Amino acid sequence: MDAREPATEPVDPLVSLAVPNVDGYLATGSFTKSSCAAVSPCNHGGSMCGRAAPGELTRAVDRLEAATFGEESDNEDWWSKPPAAGGQRMTDGGAAHGGADGPTRAGFSDCAARWAVQQCEPLVPGAARLATEARFVELTQESPGRTASWFGGVLADQIGTLPPDDPWRNLSARVGDLTRGAAPPAGDGAVSPAGPFGAMADGVDLVPTTFPSPMTDVGLAALSDGLSPIAAAVLAFATDGWSECNAALTAAHARITQSDGQVTSAACIVASGGDAVRWALWRRRVYSGPADDWFLASAFSWLWRAEYLAAEGTLPADELADIDGALQDEAIDPTAYRVTVEAVSGKAGPEPHA
Repeated sequence: MDAREPATEPVDPLVSLAVPNVDGYLATGSFTKSSCAAVSPCNHGGSMCGRAAPGELTRAVDRLEAATFGEESDNEDWWSKPPAAGGQRMTDGGAAHGGADGPTRAGFSDCAARWAVQQCEPLVPGAARLATEARFVELTQESPGRTASWFGGVLADQIGTLPPDDPWRNLSARVGDLTRGAAPPAGDGAVSPAGPFGAMADGVDLVPTTFPSPMTDVGLAALSDGLSPIAAAVLAFATDGWSECNAALTAAHARITQSDGQVTSAACIVASGGDAVRWALWRRRVYSGPADDWFLASAFSWLWRAEYLAAEGTLPADELADIDGALQDEAIDPTAYRVTVEAVSGKAGPEPHA
């Protein structure tokens, strides 16, 4: 069977945890349009993905390039080279979007893009990952709202495309005074009908344990450290959309800034948002397989949106429509949770929600 053709059977939960081969991540951490095109066609490995629009990743890169340079460009190394004549990077006071903190904008886009790629490529050296995380915290201190918008948007795109009856889309949660769901916990965190959410056990409904040690269980190792209460709550709020997820991260940042200072709160946004995104990415890959490019398409699209939100405070109506349309196009088959539970457990799964 061609690797780009959808499978006719449900994806093996263990096989689906492999990561895509992202050819475009260079030694410098740069992406090029041509390398994005190499992974952008609809090449999902599972039959449960409702993907309808091939090339979403390439389109996301094209849109970000246009916003960065002010026009379409044939520059293949657009991320690392100076803008073409007449183009304008999002620097010099953020004139491209009317913002005041422009000198950090290109740095934010590059840092967030590297962070996203590093979630897809396990062979990126550990030192590079640590450097990216450290830089992300620095940039978050300068503009916490921008980072919260990016994580909130990417996370909502992943959780919002899971099957409606997936338990991870039906959590109750609290961050400070913000709550969601029928039975939010008394303090920060998220809960499911089974109890507190954020442990490896929350993934075994779709991926059974195969080794006694969590760190050597390839199917579940990504969940082995668990989630902090804030990260678990942020993931839960993603069900309600990017704005609500952003608000949860922002509320956590404000409270931690007041008690522990700006550096600690910036680190909390990056750690909590990052961990929640990793868990959401893991969950979607169980259904869609290793070649799913929706995460990178979403991550690249939200670079521009986060910049725009930092400058304008809201997104244009046509952009909001694009977000809603993409969630429908990228939605996993609504029967996928039940089918996968049946495949894993050998017995009928829970009935879907009405």
